[in-house]
Amino acid sequence: MDFFHLSETGSVRRHNEDSYLLLPESGLFAVADGMGGHNAGEVASALAIETLRQAADALRGLTAAEALLWMESTFDEANRRILAAAEQEGQDGMGTTLTALALCGEQAVFGHIGDSRAYLFREGAAAQLTKDHSVVGDLLQNGVLTPEEASRHPARNVLSKALGAIPAAPDCFGRDIRAGDGLLLCTDGFSNLLKEDEMNGSLRSVANSGLFAGWKNIILERGAPDNFTAVLIFPRGRR
Repeated sequence: MDFFHLSETGSVRRHNEDSYLLLPESGLFAVADGMGGHNAGEVASALAIETLRQAADALRGLTAAEALLWMESTFDEANRRILAAAEQEGQDGMGTTLTALALCGEQAVFGHIGDSRAYLFREGAAAQLTKDHSVVGDLLQNGVLTPEEASRHPARNVLSKALGAIPAAPDCFGRDIRAGDGLLLCTDGFSNLLKEDEMNGSLRSVANSGLFAGWKNIILERGAPDNFTAVLIFPRGRR
């Protein structure tokens, strides 16, 4: 297995409220993008990631069907912890996105809530696997907006689902993986500024972690108004 990662504050924000998880020994990876006043977003995203970390040992040896149940229960536990922490002064209303990947043999199992994303790279093409749980994402999926309209809509950053809400209702699903596939998890600070065709071009020539330096530089050149985090995994190595 090969994997690469980056997590940057960006050029505008004072703090990085993104968190991420790299546990190749358990086949578990995740990204989270926190939200809330002061540093509450950072607390929420860290709680979500820590909940996954603490539950990771139970993943080993599970089938994909069992891993789906594990993902659902772990997201529920993360939501409970965030809701409890939000009762503390200065942390009310905090929440976080969470997009997680568990590798189980020839299956990839995903848990997802919010507008962070998971992509599959196969044979030179990228496909977004997750749906954006946002006001604009919902309008786009229902055909009310075009992709171009969605990209500049004033409410494009307003979430319709996140951890820290009742009910959380994450999406949990599986996908087959093949030799040479790449899986990308990223927060919206990454996907808003780096488009799929640009990621395709980079991925075709990936040789080392210099790939991420290139992606990072593109985002910084475009102003990097938000924190941005990405994890790229090649479950069976690179061809």
